[in-house]
Amino acid sequence: MKQQLAQALIQYMNQHQLSQQDAAQSFGVSQPVLSRIKNGSWIRQSQNIKRVAEKLDVQRTVDPSNSILLMSALKEAWDGEEESEKLLADAIKSLGKLAQKRNFT
Repeated sequence: MKQQLAQALIQYMNQHQLSQQDAAQSFGVSQPVLSRIKNGSWIRQSQNIKRVAEKLDVQRTVDPSNSILLMSALKEAWDGEEESEKLLADAIKSLGKLAQKRNFT
Protein backbone atom coordinates (compact mmCIF):
# COMPACT_ATOMS: atom_id res chain seq x y z
CA MET A 1 0.00 0.00 0.00
CA LYS A 2 2.89 2.39 0.73
CA GLN A 3 4.07 2.48 -2.86
CA GLN A 4 0.55 2.72 -4.25
CA LEU A 5 -0.31 5.59 -1.89
CA ALA A 6 2.93 7.44 -2.64
CA GLN A 7 2.33 7.15 -6.40
CA ALA A 8 -1.27 8.33 -6.08
CA LEU A 9 -0.17 11.29 -3.97
CA ILE A 10 2.57 12.32 -6.40
CA GLN A 11 0.15 12.04 -9.31
CA TYR A 12 -2.45 14.12 -7.45
CA MET A 13 0.10 16.80 -6.59
CA ASN A 14 1.34 16.94 -10.19
CA GLN A 15 -2.16 17.07 -11.68
CA HIS A 16 -3.18 19.90 -9.37
CA GLN A 17 0.23 21.59 -9.37
CA LEU A 18 0.40 21.57 -5.58
CA SER A 19 3.34 21.91 -3.24
CA GLN A 20 3.54 19.51 -0.31
CA GLN A 21 2.31 22.26 1.99
CA ASP A 22 -0.68 23.04 -0.24
CA ALA A 23 -1.52 19.36 -0.68
CA ALA A 24 -1.22 18.76 3.07
CA GLN A 25 -3.66 21.58 3.69
CA SER A 26 -6.13 20.18 1.16
CA PHE A 27 -6.02 16.77 2.90
CA GLY A 28 -6.19 18.24 6.38
CA VAL A 29 -2.83 16.82 7.49
CA SER A 30 0.56 18.30 8.28
CA GLN A 31 3.31 18.68 5.69
CA PRO A 32 5.59 16.21 7.54
CA VAL A 33 2.85 13.55 7.36
CA LEU A 34 2.52 14.14 3.62
CA SER A 35 6.28 13.93 3.24
CA ARG A 36 6.33 10.54 4.99
CA ILE A 37 3.55 9.32 2.69
CA LYS A 38 5.37 10.57 -0.38
CA ASN A 39 8.62 8.90 0.74
CA GLY A 40 6.92 5.73 1.98
CA SER A 41 8.55 6.19 5.38
CA TRP A 42 5.44 5.88 7.57
CA ILE A 43 5.26 2.94 9.93
CA ARG A 44 1.62 2.53 10.93
CA GLN A 45 -1.65 3.51 9.33
CA SER A 46 -2.64 6.47 11.48
CA GLN A 47 -5.88 8.33 11.00
CA ASN A 48 -3.95 10.87 8.89
CA ILE A 49 -2.63 8.15 6.58
CA LYS A 50 -6.10 6.64 6.29
CA ARG A 51 -7.60 10.08 5.55
CA VAL A 52 -5.20 10.70 2.65
CA ALA A 53 -5.62 7.14 1.33
CA GLU A 54 -9.40 7.49 1.44
CA LYS A 55 -9.35 10.82 -0.40
CA LEU A 56 -7.05 9.35 -3.04
CA ASP A 57 -9.17 6.16 -3.18
CA VAL A 58 -6.24 3.90 -2.30
CA GLN A 59 -7.22 0.69 -0.55
CA ARG A 60 -4.94 -1.49 1.55
CA THR A 61 -3.47 -4.22 -0.58
CA VAL A 62 -3.54 -7.06 1.95
CA ASP A 63 -6.86 -8.69 2.74
CA PRO A 64 -6.46 -10.07 6.28
CA SER A 65 -8.35 -13.25 5.40
CA ASN A 66 -5.82 -13.94 2.62
CA SER A 67 -2.73 -13.23 4.74
CA ILE A 68 -0.78 -16.45 5.21
CA LEU A 69 1.20 -14.85 8.04
CA LEU A 70 -1.89 -13.74 9.92
CA MET A 71 -3.79 -16.98 9.39
CA SER A 72 -0.75 -19.01 10.53
CA ALA A 73 -0.50 -16.93 13.70
CA LEU A 74 -4.21 -17.48 14.39
CA LYS A 75 -3.91 -21.24 13.88
CA GLU A 76 -0.92 -21.32 16.20
CA ALA A 77 -2.62 -19.25 18.93
CA TRP A 78 -6.10 -20.81 18.83
CA ASP A 79 -6.79 -24.15 20.49
CA GLY A 80 -10.08 -24.67 18.65
CA GLU A 81 -12.31 -23.98 21.63
CA GLU A 82 -15.25 -21.57 21.30
CA GLU A 83 -14.30 -19.66 24.45
CA SER A 84 -10.74 -19.25 23.20
CA GLU A 85 -12.08 -18.02 19.87
CA LYS A 86 -13.92 -15.18 21.60
CA LEU A 87 -10.92 -14.29 23.79
CA LEU A 88 -8.58 -14.26 20.80
CA ALA A 89 -10.99 -12.11 18.77
CA ASP A 90 -11.29 -9.67 21.69
CA ALA A 91 -7.50 -9.51 22.02
CA ILE A 92 -7.08 -8.71 18.32
CA LYS A 93 -9.75 -6.00 18.49
CA SER A 94 -8.01 -4.51 21.54
CA LEU A 95 -4.69 -4.42 19.69
CA GLY A 96 -6.39 -2.59 16.82
CA LYS A 97 -7.87 -0.02 19.19
CA LEU A 98 -4.51 0.46 20.90
CA ALA A 99 -2.82 1.05 17.55
CA GLN A 100 -5.44 3.67 16.65
CA LYS A 101 -5.01 5.43 19.99
CA ARG A 102 -1.25 5.57 19.61
CA ASN A 103 -1.85 7.27 16.23
CA PHE A 104 1.58 6.55 14.78
CA THR A 105 2.43 8.26 11.51
